Amino acid sequence: MNRLMKMDRFSVNNWIGTVWIGLYDDMVNSWWWSLEDSDYYGKGETKFRNWQSGAPDNIVAQPCVVIKNGMWKNQDCKLERSFICCTGEKNNSPRFILVNETKKSWGEAQNYCRNRYRDLASVRNQVENQELETLVGDSDVWIGLFSDSWKWSDGSGSSFRHWKLGEPNNNDSKPRCGGAVFKEGNTVSDEWTDWPCDNTWQPFVCYSTPPVKTTQKAVRVRLTPNDQNMDMNDPVVQEAILQQVSLVVSFWGLLLTRFKYKKDNMMHYIIIHYYIIALHIILCSVYFCSSDKERAEGEGDV
Repeated sequence: MNRLMKMDRFSVNNWIGTVWIGLYDDMVNSWWWSLEDSDYYGKGETKFRNWQSGAPDNIVAQPCVVIKNGMWKNQDCKLERSFICCTGEKNNSPRFILVNETKKSWGEAQNYCRNRYRDLASVRNQVENQELETLVGDSDVWIGLFSDSWKWSDGSGSSFRHWKLGEPNNNDSKPRCGGAVFKEGNTVSDEWTDWPCDNTWQPFVCYSTPPVKTTQKAVRVRLTPNDQNMDMNDPVVQEAILQQVSLVVSFWGLLLTRFKYKKDNMMHYIIIHYYIIALHIILCSVYFCSSDKERAEGEGDV
């Protein structure tokens, strides 16, 4: 949001100051977990639900979810409730933290959990649901499930919203898209509104993800056999050495592009081409130990 608020980029005479952003309403209310990390969920776990009879209902007006006695129902997100945070850990305890000394709206609870733990609680299966039932008991307590028909055009599942009061209103039943209002009259704003998607007069904001800068390097590691009877010219030995190098280098976190075996003036070397992620590697095994330390720690084209 801070990047969007650089007003000098949008100074246009006689322009009200609204620009398209990548938000659109697909008219389908989908359920999402506040914790978006896909690695946290196993197969099918984002779809686990345990609704009470008759729920969910009136989803547009009540898009946030509470748990009570192990059963779920949707409520108005502005209601102030106790809530459950999660640490985001899969195995370690405690995974769930009940916060009942202060009551908050769903959005305030989300911010609290994200600042102090990881997020509002996701419930991935019946075992976790029973754990929350024991923790919560007979009270309405926020969990991390919410409904929203608004989607981001890049496919991200971000739950961040910054609507103006009374927005989105969808007052003409046309397909709606999101716009960020930077200036309304003489008032500077950073809130959002919805407009018919077929409006063609509004400017728009694009974004790009800067490429990760990597530098390709090469090191030359001289091989000295621990066993003097080892034949370094034997292709079987060379292949075993290359396999060992591959394992060691992977352990140290280097992204390899290629490596090869080389013989120069009766000395045997491994040439390793890699992208710098770690700055130093140590190669030592039952086959060989590295020498030429000064050369190995340096940089250069080989």
